[in-house]
This record gives sequence, C-alpha cells and structure tokens, in this order.
Amino acid sequence: LSFVSCSNNNLSQSAVDGIFAALTAIVAVPGGIANGYVNVGGGTNAIPSTTPNAEYGIPNQELLTYYGWSVTYNTP
Repeated sequence: LSFVSCSNNNLSQSAVDGIFAALTAIVAVPGGIANGYVNVGGGTNAIPSTTPNAEYGIPNQELLTYYGWSVTYNTP
C-alpha cells in the first residue's frame, strides 16, 4: 500500500485523523513503506486535528512526511 486517495469524500475530522493514524502504523515501523502518497483533501473533507496535543491529525501527517510520503489535505 503506497497510494491512498480519499479526496472529495466529505470525510469527518476523525476519519481524516484515522487515515493518517492507520498509515503511520504501517509506515513508522522497521521495513515500513516509504515514499508513498495520500490525498485526503478536496471538496468538503475536514481538516486534520491541529492542536499541539492531538493524538492523530497533524502529528501523524508530519511522521508520514518524514518517511517520504506526499500528503495532501485541506487546510483552514
């Protein structure tokens, strides 16, 4: 799994955060998948959690980026 496109699907914030969390769980491990692509932007998809202590959201997006993933999401 290295390409995930969920754009333009009216996803809730918890759904966007959950996608980032699920991907991080398979990427940030020894032998994980690097250099993938995920798109949860477009349309009315919610923005990911942005609070400093967010369990998912932006912290997981940053981890995916660290592992070479291209991440597209809606911003405020």
